[in-house]
Amino acid sequence: MPEKERGALPDSLVLRTADGRLRTRSEAVLESLRRVGGPWPALAAALGLVPRSVADRLYDGVARVRHRFFRPPADVCPAVAPRLRARFLP
Repeated sequence: MPEKERGALPDSLVLRTADGRLRTRSEAVLESLRRVGGPWPALAAALGLVPRSVADRLYDGVARVRHRFFRPPADVCPAVAPRLRARFLP
């Protein structure tokens, strides 16, 4: 993806589908759930009934508190390219 296009993306979950479409925030979560199999596509179908504006607000709320619930272990050091480090939480 060109740097110019990447810079226009939100600071959020971004998913590129096999056909090249970009999905962000709640739409990316739903697309992921549809693809993983098992009971998850049914959950995606149910959550897909929620209006996108509401789903995105819920996504943003979870994103604000996720680090409280899903803290990485202190001894984990991700191997991230220096040019991408600014895109990750400290």
